[in-house]
Amino acid sequence: AKLVEDAAHAHSSYLDGVGWAGTIGDIAAFSFFPTKVMTMGEGGMITTSSESLHQACREIKNFGCDLSGGSSRFVCARGDGTNGRVPELSALLGLLECRRVRERVARRQVLVAEYVKGLAGCPAFEVLQQPGGSCSCYKCIVRLRGIDREALRSFAKARGVAFTGEVYHLG
Repeated sequence: AKLVEDAAHAHSSYLDGVGWAGTIGDIAAFSFFPTKVMTMGEGGMITTSSESLHQACREIKNFGCDLSGGSSRFVCARGDGTNGRVPELSALLGLLECRRVRERVARRQVLVAEYVKGLAGCPAFEVLQQPGGSCSCYKCIVRLRGIDREALRSFAKARGVAFTGEVYHLG
């Protein structure tokens, strides 16, 4: 059995006592979708320390071609192949993003700290935070206590505030 790590939002994150995002599972997947912490417009990246998983991923992303030194790179050895290669312009954007991602994460961390500070002592809200390490703060997750979610959304909307990226209802 292999552990697949979902690191889609975890660019430059680590958890104390566990490790850096992308190094915890046997293989990990990061997303570069436009709404993520780091983007290339689309696509993603895998990380692994397993040579066999690395080789399989290289073959899959290149139409399933046998890359192990066969007589032709056009020999398809896998039925699960696809065109997963990154276009040059996207790769250039990714290289530029590498220079900015830590600054972007630091800014997100400052904003979440402001929410924590601003909501301190308010029994109706709890900002959920990673217990230790460094979080990319892709989302600022706030748990509501005793407040109807739809009523809060309507209240905010009437004042020109929109909730973006809302995903989970924790009950």
